[in-house]
Amino acid sequence: NQNTGLVFLSEEEYKSIPLASTAMMGTLPSNKDLSEWFPQAGYQGNQASCVAWAVCYGLKSYQVAVENRRRPITNDQIFSPSYIYNQIKLNGCDNGSYIRSALNLLKQEGVSTLQQFSYDQFNCSRIPSSSDKSAARPYAIAEWRTVPLDNEVDVKSHIASGFPVVIGM
Repeated sequence: NQNTGLVFLSEEEYKSIPLASTAMMGTLPSNKDLSEWFPQAGYQGNQASCVAWAVCYGLKSYQVAVENRRRPITNDQIFSPSYIYNQIKLNGCDNGSYIRSALNLLKQEGVSTLQQFSYDQFNCSRIPSSSDKSAARPYAIAEWRTVPLDNEVDVKSHIASGFPVVIGM
């Protein structure tokens, strides 16, 4: 039985995060597939680093791929879960982390590529060096918000507009 890795915020903490604006108005398309801009599925192994995989490996790799109009297929185009997880994990490699912590660190300092900062499912103690942090800085995000999950249309409108939604469950 593996840990999930996601640690949930209290309802009060979650509700204190600003909401995203509605992404689009009008009729939603019957479907939307963003998968061509995501990296191939990876493997977190026994480490409870799923939050960093979703936020860095998935979401950030997607964002840069869309901006560059280039599918992320090599380690210099895909972002490192270890860069974030190793800094935000709660007490060891198997106790998980908060999505909020991953997004805040991505905003504060960015994230390195897998080429710069490789993933090791057996070691979560490596901390980014000053050169790793310099390489990560251009990949910082400006901001992040929550999407009201009780509003299915709002979630779908973000996806239909090309904005993936990280959902913890």
